[in-house]
Amino acid sequence: MNVSLADRLFKIKELTINSSIVNFDETGTRVNKKTKWVHNASNSQYTYLTVEDKRGYEGAVFLFTKDFNVPFDNNQAERDVRMIKVKTKVSGCFRTTKGCQDFLGLMSQQLKSIG
Repeated sequence: MNVSLADRLFKIKELTINSSIVNFDETGTRVNKKTKWVHNASNSQYTYLTVEDKRGYEGAVFLFTKDFNVPFDNNQAERDVRMIKVKTKVSGCFRTTKGCQDFLGLMSQQLKSIG
């Protein structure tokens, strides 16, 4: 069966956001001469990356003090957005939002394969 990238990304998104513990991070990048925000949601198995015009996540801050299954650091999410910073530093920007979305889709699939 031939599974499209969009189908795989939908599956990654669902498996990530339905996880009991999810790490979040964001980083700015330039797309078509404008600042956009790459948002990352990841767990130990999956990473979902998307680009948006607005910054910000709402979530439980210091949840690790109440739930010991929650890691006290954000290293997983920070590692998952590192390649975006490298790409931005090397090439300067993405030319289009679609190009950025395609890159993030491939990165979501490559960071942790869903098999």
